[in-house]
Amino acid sequence: MNGNEPNKSSNKEIITRIKKDLLSVETLLNKGQDFEAIPTLNELVEKSGLPLLDEITLSSLLIRVGDWENTVKIAEDAYEKAQNSQNYLQLIHALLNLSHALKAN
Repeated sequence: MNGNEPNKSSNKEIITRIKKDLLSVETLLNKGQDFEAIPTLNELVEKSGLPLLDEITLSSLLIRVGDWENTVKIAEDAYEKAQNSQNYLQLIHALLNLSHALKAN
């Protein structure tokens, strides 16, 4: 075993937890339970270094609750990451979320 294995394991656990939280928020929003979803959304916004796809998903969920300030912040980060990754579908999605938030803000 090398010294990096526990760190990889904890990173996977964090990413798994983030994905579960995003799914939980989406489920609550789909049920019309926006108020119950907000604390988890706020926790996710405070996390740094989210993977690109999770940032795109988070910004989409923030749009649904009308949190324009945080949507802009997260969508800008996602847009920058997507430009660097050259994944054009994710770039378009991040740009759409950003433009929607800027228009609504």
